[in-house]
Amino acid sequence: MVRISNLFLSLATVTALISSVSGTYLIQLSPDTSIEDYLEEHPLVKSKLVRSYSFGTFRAIAADFDEESVNTLGVEPLVGIFKDGDTIVKADHTCEVESISPDITLRANAVETQSPAPRHLARLSQHEVLGASEELKYTYDSSAGTGIDAYVLDTGIYKEHPDFEGRAIEGADFSGEGPGDGNGHGTHVAGLIGSKTYGVAKNITLIEVKVLGSSGGGSLSSVVAGIDYAANARTASGRKAVANLSLGAVYNCILNNAIHAAIESGLAVVVAAGNDGLPACAFSPASAKDALTVGAIDDSNDSIAPFSNWGHCVDVFVSGVSIVSLLNEGDGTIAYSGTSMASPIVAGLVGYFMGLGDDEPTAVNRVREVATLGAISWFQIIFRPFTPNRVGYNNAGNIF
Repeated sequence: MVRISNLFLSLATVTALISSVSGTYLIQLSPDTSIEDYLEEHPLVKSKLVRSYSFGTFRAIAADFDEESVNTLGVEPLVGIFKDGDTIVKADHTCEVESISPDITLRANAVETQSPAPRHLARLSQHEVLGASEELKYTYDSSAGTGIDAYVLDTGIYKEHPDFEGRAIEGADFSGEGPGDGNGHGTHVAGLIGSKTYGVAKNITLIEVKVLGSSGGGSLSSVVAGIDYAANARTASGRKAVANLSLGAVYNCILNNAIHAAIESGLAVVVAAGNDGLPACAFSPASAKDALTVGAIDDSNDSIAPFSNWGHCVDVFVSGVSIVSLLNEGDGTIAYSGTSMASPIVAGLVGYFMGLGDDEPTAVNRVREVATLGAISWFQIIFRPFTPNRVGYNNAGNIF
């Protein structure tokens, strides 16, 4: 019996989908399947190839099927079944395929507001809730992420902003728009990771990996390509690194598997919990195994932000309401709200801990271990079952 239970789409769904819909599909292969051999065995898939991915144990291809080729193809090269008359028969080579997904759209989520104070940093370096009139201080070790890379998978970065101090550099573009940030989301995110004024890790190197366009949206194939780039670039550089993904969509097995493979290859990955006010386990990459998933609090009273996803897939909460960071033009700033803002604060924290000497897995675990416990009211937690009561903390500049 061939194992097909781990397919992202059920057999019936895949059959119906591929029979009626044309477009790009991502096909994840088993770790021991060669992409080159698979394509040679399936020439139709090879002729429609858009891109291939290989990092750690993750192997996948993206292929573009128009209506004519879909009708010719059926489902055999994708899921290893064929039609014998009206009967669908499973073939022995289905073990080559781990999962299949249409090339879904992922989006960045943030709500624009106005506020001048960088409270998020002050909250990160103290256990107590911030007072309304207290002097806001961010206490941190001066290493501040020195020698660490942060891959920012987002809408791009306005690298010329003076608050980046020349530490924001071009990595790769998978949006088709070229480098730079026509949206502003990616610049804001990068600023929270490592800008001089608003960043957690103030000496970190920020690497632009553009997977979302100026509209704030991007394809699954582009996001997986960005993960592929970051994982392989980290391996090639030999430097410690963290990747931030302030983006999401409904649960997707291929995206989660790509994240997990990148982590196994040595890359720390931090992701946004999502802005749906629902269990984060229903979304990707928030539900990805071993990713550090971040929810948002309102740091005026340490309440979980109404929009923030929650549940046992969330690892930690940090500030995510009216968060000030960099604008994608001139030398300005702007405030956004969302778990998209919370995630890069923790990505910066992971980079900060790595700058103190931690390796990637240790830094990720340290975020969980040193977090402030019990800061969120029990009333907030009881109506969000299995949600951890942890608020991010940088140990106030102390060395471990």
